[in-house]
Amino acid sequence: MKYSFIVTGSLPIIRVREGYTTVIQIPAADWDLTDSVRCRWASSAGAAGDECGDICQNLPNANLSQRSVIFPMIHVIRCIFSNSDCTITWTAVRRPYDIIFGRLSSTYVVAIMVEDFVNSISTIPMSSVPLQM
Repeated sequence: MKYSFIVTGSLPIIRVREGYTTVIQIPAADWDLTDSVRCRWASSAGAAGDECGDICQNLPNANLSQRSVIFPMIHVIRCIFSNSDCTITWTAVRRPYDIIFGRLSSTYVVAIMVEDFVNSISTIPMSSVPLQM
Protein backbone atom coordinates (compact mmCIF):
# COMPACT_ATOMS: atom_id res chain seq x y z
CA MET A 1 0.00 0.00 0.00
CA LYS A 2 1.31 3.41 -0.96
CA TYR A 3 0.86 6.35 1.38
CA SER A 4 1.11 9.87 0.01
CA PHE A 5 2.03 12.66 2.31
CA ILE A 6 2.71 16.13 0.95
CA VAL A 7 4.22 18.83 3.14
CA THR A 8 3.72 22.48 2.21
CA GLY A 9 3.31 25.81 3.91
CA SER A 10 3.62 29.55 3.67
CA LEU A 11 3.91 32.62 5.81
CA PRO A 12 0.43 33.76 6.89
CA ILE A 13 0.89 37.25 5.39
CA ILE A 14 3.28 38.19 2.60
CA ARG A 15 3.71 41.90 1.95
CA VAL A 16 4.75 43.13 -1.48
CA ARG A 17 5.30 46.62 -2.87
CA GLU A 18 2.96 47.99 -5.48
CA GLY A 19 4.53 48.18 -8.93
CA TYR A 20 7.34 45.74 -8.13
CA THR A 21 7.59 42.21 -9.47
CA THR A 22 7.73 39.70 -6.64
CA VAL A 23 8.56 36.00 -6.65
CA ILE A 24 6.84 34.04 -3.87
CA GLN A 25 8.24 30.56 -3.28
CA ILE A 26 5.92 27.79 -2.12
CA PRO A 27 7.88 24.91 -0.64
CA ALA A 28 6.43 21.45 -1.25
CA ALA A 29 7.87 18.07 -0.32
CA ASP A 30 6.77 14.44 -0.42
CA TRP A 31 8.13 11.47 1.50
CA ASP A 32 8.47 9.37 -1.63
CA LEU A 33 11.27 10.39 -4.00
CA THR A 34 9.57 8.70 -6.96
CA ASP A 35 6.47 10.94 -6.77
CA SER A 36 6.12 14.08 -8.85
CA VAL A 37 4.96 17.06 -6.74
CA ARG A 38 3.19 19.87 -8.62
CA CYS A 39 1.29 23.04 -7.84
CA ARG A 40 -1.70 24.54 -9.63
CA TRP A 41 -4.22 27.29 -9.04
CA ALA A 42 -7.24 26.04 -7.13
CA SER A 43 -10.38 25.80 -9.27
CA SER A 44 -14.08 26.36 -8.74
CA ALA A 45 -14.59 23.11 -10.70
CA GLY A 46 -11.92 20.94 -9.06
CA ALA A 47 -12.06 17.16 -8.71
CA ALA A 48 -13.64 17.48 -5.26
CA GLY A 49 -15.88 20.40 -6.21
CA ASP A 50 -15.23 24.05 -5.47
CA GLU A 51 -11.65 24.33 -4.15
CA CYS A 52 -11.46 28.09 -3.72
CA GLY A 53 -14.86 29.73 -3.21
CA ASP A 54 -14.75 33.45 -3.90
CA ILE A 55 -10.94 33.62 -4.09
CA CYS A 56 -10.53 31.74 -7.39
CA GLN A 57 -8.27 33.60 -9.83
CA ASN A 58 -7.87 36.36 -7.26
CA LEU A 59 -4.36 37.51 -8.17
CA PRO A 60 -4.50 39.53 -11.42
CA ASN A 61 -1.82 38.70 -14.01
CA ALA A 62 0.05 36.35 -11.69
CA ASN A 63 1.99 33.36 -13.02
CA LEU A 64 2.27 30.08 -11.13
CA SER A 65 5.24 27.99 -12.26
CA GLN A 66 7.18 25.07 -10.94
CA ARG A 67 10.40 23.23 -11.38
CA SER A 68 11.75 20.07 -9.88
CA VAL A 69 14.45 20.71 -7.34
CA ILE A 70 17.32 18.27 -7.56
CA PHE A 71 18.96 17.84 -4.19
CA PRO A 72 21.14 15.03 -2.94
CA MET A 73 18.82 12.47 -1.36
CA ILE A 74 17.77 13.63 2.08
CA HIS A 75 17.42 10.64 4.39
CA VAL A 76 15.42 11.12 7.57
CA ILE A 77 14.84 7.90 9.49
CA ARG A 78 14.73 5.89 6.25
CA CYS A 79 12.45 8.38 4.51
CA ILE A 80 13.34 10.20 1.31
CA PHE A 81 11.89 13.57 0.36
CA SER A 82 10.86 14.50 -3.17
CA ASN A 83 10.84 18.27 -3.60
CA SER A 84 9.20 20.78 -5.89
CA ASP A 85 9.76 24.51 -6.05
CA CYS A 86 6.48 26.19 -6.95
CA THR A 87 6.61 29.95 -7.42
CA ILE A 88 4.16 32.75 -7.98
CA THR A 89 5.52 35.68 -9.97
CA TRP A 90 3.40 38.80 -9.68
CA THR A 91 3.66 42.52 -10.20
CA ALA A 92 1.65 43.95 -7.33
CA VAL A 93 -1.23 46.27 -8.13
CA ARG A 94 -3.88 47.99 -6.04
CA ARG A 95 -7.46 46.98 -6.66
CA PRO A 96 -9.47 49.64 -8.54
CA TYR A 97 -12.00 50.00 -5.71
CA ASP A 98 -9.18 50.51 -3.19
CA ILE A 99 -7.87 53.36 -5.35
CA ILE A 100 -11.37 54.89 -5.64
CA PHE A 101 -11.82 54.81 -1.85
CA GLY A 102 -8.36 56.26 -1.24
CA ARG A 103 -6.91 53.14 0.35
CA LEU A 104 -3.14 52.93 0.24
CA SER A 105 -3.01 49.15 -0.13
CA SER A 106 -4.97 46.10 -1.23
CA THR A 107 -5.28 42.66 0.32
CA TYR A 108 -5.31 39.51 -1.79
CA VAL A 109 -5.96 35.90 -0.80
CA VAL A 110 -4.73 33.12 -3.10
CA ALA A 111 -5.74 29.45 -3.25
CA ILE A 112 -3.25 26.87 -4.55
CA MET A 113 -3.42 23.08 -4.73
CA VAL A 114 -0.24 21.08 -4.11
CA GLU A 115 -0.53 17.57 -5.56
CA ASP A 116 1.60 14.48 -5.88
CA PHE A 117 1.54 12.15 -8.87
CA VAL A 118 2.94 8.68 -9.54
CA ASN A 119 5.38 10.15 -12.07
CA SER A 120 6.01 13.26 -14.17
CA ILE A 121 3.56 12.27 -16.95
CA SER A 122 0.64 11.21 -14.76
CA THR A 123 -2.45 13.44 -14.88
CA ILE A 124 -4.37 11.98 -11.93
CA PRO A 125 -3.10 13.10 -8.51
CA MET A 126 -2.75 10.59 -5.70
CA SER A 127 -3.42 13.36 -3.18
CA SER A 128 -4.11 17.09 -3.12
CA VAL A 129 -3.35 19.57 -0.34
CA PRO A 130 -4.99 23.00 -0.39
CA LEU A 131 -2.91 26.03 0.50
CA GLN A 132 -4.40 29.48 1.02
CA MET A 133 -2.15 32.43 1.46
